[in-house]
Amino acid sequence: MTKLRKFAAATPFAQLLGMRAEEKETEEEKARKAKKAESDKDEEKAEEEEERKQAEDESDEDYAKRMEEMDEEEEKAKKAKKAEADEDEEKAEEGEKEEKAKASERSRCAKIVAQGIKLGLTNQACSLAFDTTLSVEQASSILAMTKQDVSANQGGSLDKHMAGVNIPTIGANAGPNLDPNSPEGKAAAIVAAAKAYRP
Repeated sequence: MTKLRKFAAATPFAQLLGMRAEEKETEEEKARKAKKAESDKDEEKAEEEEERKQAEDESDEDYAKRMEEMDEEEEKAKKAKKAEADEDEEKAEEGEKEEKAKASERSRCAKIVAQGIKLGLTNQACSLAFDTTLSVEQASSILAMTKQDVSANQGGSLDKHMAGVNIPTIGANAGPNLDPNSPEGKAAAIVAAAKAYRP
């Protein structure tokens, strides 16, 4: 395998760059493989027919016993093959169910997150989508109620709190004719602020 082929085999999206990990089978190779499989089947049938023939030195009882054993072995092989096929079918069905469940879960998460983005509650929507198993309707209802609560509490809440606070005016009682930059003016302003602060 060339370096380019090794790189293409190791890189998941190499085909987008025009590289192929393996050469495609030609029609001739496919025909050759099909012919070989057919000849293998023919050989197996010929061997089985040869085994089913009665040997010259074999008695009728021995032959009948051998045929019974061969029939039992064939029956066991058929049952094993059928069980294997059933198991493969079950695995395929489970795989399909799993894929459907994954697609359904992705769709549920996408719808919840889209609803959260629409309402401006992206973090809450992501939490509901990825950390819970709530349905889209339940999560949308929770997001709508959360949006109502946030909207009710947001309207002027800082203004309401600040309206009730008494803010002292520092330096208002510093006294007349004092320069605020002089040491006496600064000291008077500090004393006045301390008096205003004490009840």
